[in-house]
Amino acid sequence: MISNITYHDSKIRSMVAVLDCRGCGRCDNACQFGAIEKVGKKTRINYDKCTGCLKCVDVCPNKALIVLD
Repeated sequence: MISNITYHDSKIRSMVAVLDCRGCGRCDNACQFGAIEKVGKKTRINYDKCTGCLKCVDVCPNKALIVLD
């Protein structure tokens, strides 16, 4: 199931999807802008705070955060 699909950054024009998050927390620690929120053990991205740096995508060991072109 795909959730939280939105335009990640207007300059990048890519979409970020959160898929099958396992709640490891690595993306929480990588985000310097507080854009990662947990709902239970699952990750949600607060796109009002997201700057488009994609560090959350880079650190996800389960490839649960992906960029869709």
